[in-house]
Amino acid sequence: MMNKLRTKGSAGFTLIELMIVIAIIGILAAIAVPNFNRARAQAKKKSCVANMKTIEGAVELYQMENGTQPNLTPGTLQSNGYLKAEPKCPSDTASAYAISIGSGTGAMTDVTCPAAGNYNHGKLSLQEGADKTKGL
Repeated sequence: MMNKLRTKGSAGFTLIELMIVIAIIGILAAIAVPNFNRARAQAKKKSCVANMKTIEGAVELYQMENGTQPNLTPGTLQSNGYLKAEPKCPSDTASAYAISIGSGTGAMTDVTCPAAGNYNHGKLSLQEGADKTKGL
């Protein structure tokens, strides 16, 4: 009786069919993982640039209220109430952003990312693609 229920056509998946399905899943994973990593790196870079712009805005506000000071740091801006928290680059949370303030009228303020190696996002002025002039 058991032999009548099991026919040759209902034996399940063959080894070839399973290998083809596994190969297709492997190809899809090989395509998806690099794209995911690239999107993740771009998100970190955009977050870092947003942090640099936040620091730049806090520096401008500080300068309008207190005058230009050459040695500003994100920690100083936070302790004086110009930043809620000290921003950190998502790629390197151990180091603080560096602020460089030019001298004279129309001096340019620039913020530099602290991350090293492949994650170095550089200076804010280079991220925006053009030279910035402040105070003109």
